[in-house]
Amino acid sequence: METTFQPIIPNGQSTDKVRDVASGNDLDSAAAEFEAIFARMMLASMRQANLGDDILGGKGGDMFRGRFDGEIASVMGERGALGIGRALSEFLARGKPEGPKE
Repeated sequence: METTFQPIIPNGQSTDKVRDVASGNDLDSAAAEFEAIFARMMLASMRQANLGDDILGGKGGDMFRGRFDGEIASVMGERGALGIGRALSEFLARGKPEGPKE
């Protein structure tokens, strides 16, 4: 079975913004988005561990926690809390071709 991947446009951004990121014109923004996605996945995994009783309980609590985790992950990505975005941006910038020489 062959898997196809669909592009994800974060936060309703226009395709022009995504094209800039894909072409390497906005590495810092792409790295911050990657860090936010990574943080979201990490928080979701931590929630699945279920280490204690659920204080909020119910579907309302699940919805609140999901939204809260999404906001926390976005802020972590913007601020570079994990350092993954900065490291990724620096790594990709080393491989980015220089502009035309005059």
